[in-house]
Formats: sequence, C-alpha cells, structure tokens
Amino acid sequence: MPPFNVPRHAAQIIAAIEAVGFEAYLVGGCVRDTLLGRAPSDWDIASSAPPQEIMRIFKKTVPTGLKFGTVTVICDGGNAEVTTFRSEAGYTDFRRPSEIRFCGDIKTDLSRRDFTVNAMAYHPARGLLDPFSGRKDLENRIVRAVGNPSLRFEEDALRILRAFRFAAQLGFEVEAETGKAARDKACLVSNISGERIKSELDRIFMSERPEMSLALASTGALSYLGLEKIADEKNCFRFLPLGLPERWTAFFYFYRPCNAKAIMGKLHFDVQTRENVLRLLFELERDLPAGAIEIKKRLSSGFTPDQYKMYLELRSALTGCDVSDTIHTLFDIEKHGEPYSLKMLEINGGDIINLGVKPGPMLGNILEMLLDAVINAPSLNDKMSLIDLAKQYLRVN
Repeated sequence: MPPFNVPRHAAQIIAAIEAVGFEAYLVGGCVRDTLLGRAPSDWDIASSAPPQEIMRIFKKTVPTGLKFGTVTVICDGGNAEVTTFRSEAGYTDFRRPSEIRFCGDIKTDLSRRDFTVNAMAYHPARGLLDPFSGRKDLENRIVRAVGNPSLRFEEDALRILRAFRFAAQLGFEVEAETGKAARDKACLVSNISGERIKSELDRIFMSERPEMSLALASTGALSYLGLEKIADEKNCFRFLPLGLPERWTAFFYFYRPCNAKAIMGKLHFDVQTRENVLRLLFELERDLPAGAIEIKKRLSSGFTPDQYKMYLELRSALTGCDVSDTIHTLFDIEKHGEPYSLKMLEINGGDIINLGVKPGPMLGNILEMLLDAVINAPSLNDKMSLIDLAKQYLRVN
C-alpha cells in the first residue's frame, strides 16, 4: 500500500474526536485516491460522535448537513467534513433515504455506500478497514457495487451514472454483475434531475475515457431522453477536441436524436453551451467550405477562428475526412486579418446614420451588404470605399 500521508489537520481532528471517547476514520474518496497514488481533493471523516458532540469538541464548525449528521470542522491547515456513522432506509424516490439512523459501527456505515472502492476506511494507528474488498477491486480495476447492486441502484438511481463516471475517471471497467444491474434498473434514471444527469455526463466527457458515456447510454439509462440507438459504433471520443460543447456535439452525432434542443432543455444546459452545440451540429450536416470566401461566411455566422478550427478537428475525428487544406486556409485568413464580421469593418452604424439612414432594418441591411462585399474583396475594407458602397446602395434602394 502506498504511504498514507494523512494531512496534519485531518490527523488532529481524528485525534481530538478519539480523545473524548469516540471513534473516527478517514473514509471514501480520500482513501480510494491515496491507495491509487492520487492526491485527494478533500479529506472526509466518519465518526461515532453525533454532530452535537462534534460542534462541542471543536471551536469552529459549520452545520453543513445536520439532517445527515455532517458538520464541517474548520481548523488551521484545512477543513474536513465529519459525518456521524449512519444507516439509511426507506428510499421512496430512488434518490434519497427517507430515514437516517445514527449508529456506532463503522462497518454498518461503510455498508450503505455505493461502491466497494468508496467503502474503505483508514485510521492513522489502526490502518485500513476494508470489509468489502475495495482494495482488491482497485487492483483489478473494477467498479463494483457494495452488496446487491440492484438494491444499491433502487436506493439511489444516480449510482448508475456514478458507476460509469468512476470507471471513466479511474480508467476502470464496471464489474459484470454491477453492469447487469445497471441495465436492469436503467429506467430508474428518469427519476433523477436533469442537472444531476448532465453533471455526471460532463465529468465523463472530460475524463480520460469519455467513451464510457456510450457504455452508459447502452444500458438504456438515457432512453427516456430519446437516446436509444447509437448511429455509429466508431470509438473516437479520445481523439476529440477537449471541450464540453464538442463532446456533447459528438454524443448527439452518435445518437442522432430527433430534437437535441429539447434534450438539452431537459438537462438544463446553459444558453451558451446549448447554442454552441446546436451550431456545431448544424455545421456537421453541411459540406466543408470550398474556399476562403466560404470560410469567412461561416465565421460570420458566429464562429471565431479558434472555434471553427475546433469544429474542423471534431469533424475530422467523427468522419475521418481530411480538413488540412481548410485549416491552412483558415490560418491564412487570420494571418492576413481578412474581415469576416461586422465589428471588423472600417465603418460602423454611426457612419451610416450620418448618411441620412435612420436606425432600423435599412441600417442593418447596409451593414450586411458591406460585410458581404469585404468578405469577397478584403481590399474594400477602408472607410471611404465602404461609404461609397453605402451611397451606391442607397441610390438603388
């Protein structure tokens, strides 16, 4: 086992709790990550002490979840969440327990947890407590449910998504019986909020194994969203540009849903990400631009050059097409500063108003006409030439 370097503040909290007759252990992700040789992001502690005792023992605390027995202890060097040993029962909404009981047994507390790799405890003096063989599962690189996986998923359907998220983040596989239970209970995911589903998928997409999103979807867990049949089994997720809009776009590209916008609504996408994904999906359905003029017209629809380069890399990864010439042309457009947006014109709305045009549709039409002119002939992008073009337009219209 790698050296278990418990940070000073966590060791002090454990020592203070045990000095007054209670037990305390490091639990969950910090134990798992330390055994994997990874740096834990936080240090969680489970204790036999009830939350009122924790608040009495320590000077600075925050009652972050008294209903669940959780108190955050604030001390020099860092903070730690301390949660009372507990058991849970009465999962009526497939998400949260309706009954929580505090108990004095660390093994009972560990038995309620989701996966064996998260159901280990460590004590600086007594060492590792591993009643469900989580360390062995770490060595075998599998995510396995604690106890009966069907019951674990019935208790909290979010665990189905978390199984594949942990597999993606850790580079593991979902254990066979756990995977079967995920398929059997996949329909329960419809009880989970869209925000939580998106959060788990975001974390899968940004992991080293984003293709686990396809494995998750293959269980049927996302069928209620209309993501049932994959259009292309080609595994290219690892070669996609590393950005959430691009990875969500690829995901929708694989599944070809009837209404990606509606799905993003159910998952509560923020407006910017939703619009970026829709723009990328639309662009994937078009032919590649034929040359510099066409590229600039595509840029004028809302892409920046960096975004369009990202799109081209995405298209190449998804379809295998050669985009090198398009990327080279895009580079030349940037290098020479060729205009492709209204803000790059050497003229503005005020200049057109000075010609006697009132604010309104006509003003917008003139600016769009001028932009089209300089996209086709960049040398026209000087103020006098553009004013002359605007005057000609006004004489005709």
